[in-house]
Amino acid sequence: MRVPRSPEAGETVAGGVLRVDHGGKGSNQAVAACRLGADARIITALGDDDAAAAARQLWADEGVEDHAVEIAGMSTMTGFIMVEPSGENRICIADGALSALHPEHIDAPLSGIGPGDVVLVSMEIPADAAERALRLGRERGAFIILNPAPMSEEVLPLLRLADIITPNRRELATMAASAEPGTADEVAGCCARARERTDYTGAMLVTLGADGAHLDDGDGGSASIEPVAVTDAVDTTGAGDAYSAALAVALHEGADVRQAARFAAAAGALAVTRDGVLPSLPHRDALDRLMNSGVKS
Repeated sequence: MRVPRSPEAGETVAGGVLRVDHGGKGSNQAVAACRLGADARIITALGDDDAAAAARQLWADEGVEDHAVEIAGMSTMTGFIMVEPSGENRICIADGALSALHPEHIDAPLSGIGPGDVVLVSMEIPADAAERALRLGRERGAFIILNPAPMSEEVLPLLRLADIITPNRRELATMAASAEPGTADEVAGCCARARERTDYTGAMLVTLGADGAHLDDGDGGSASIEPVAVTDAVDTTGAGDAYSAALAVALHEGADVRQAARFAAAAGALAVTRDGVLPSLPHRDALDRLMNSGVKS
């Protein structure tokens, strides 16, 4: 729902515009990866409702390999998103069938992966299912990306199973048990505290919205990933998913982490220029044009 502004506690705000569309981090990321030229599969759980049928049709149309398990008697996960005129959003989700995704649902879909593949996990699924996906991916030599959102304390033990994690400022603060960082120095300090607290040794790519990203490579190196300028930010809702998908695609294609982060930044920038999640997920030709127009790589 597009709103004039987000309501305060106990307040009703009129003037919203409602739009119903497909969503969910895993679905958005799989669709975006396919649009960027990858072969993508999704492992999730759906209810036995119309939303599930619509999701399967979307994946068929977009070329996503469907490994969703159907949970009888439960509804498909639903999210409610408020988007302000600035493009900033606030999101609540009702887990529904997604809460019934179990570790055993993960095994068969990941049975054929190996070196050269990328496993991208977000924490909308239950922690034990996420852990199974992370462990199987690592055991079989795939590159592991963990998008730690939603972030909670139960995510912290899973971080060490990833090759790279992609928290935002707030998620990084939870990892570090500290205040949300503002300046570049604060972000770097927060990364160090997060490593001490979690024993995580891989790369951290901290997404900073309009400020770009901070890369801590885990080997003592760091870099600022400059934001890709856009003239008109309309809706940030799908930007994080476009970013994650583009990062995975670039790494799969052989880019190093810094190059992949710049490719991801361009995908996220394109996504904020369009209203709605699915319309905002970029296709490869549009992203390549943006990269070729002067985005540093």
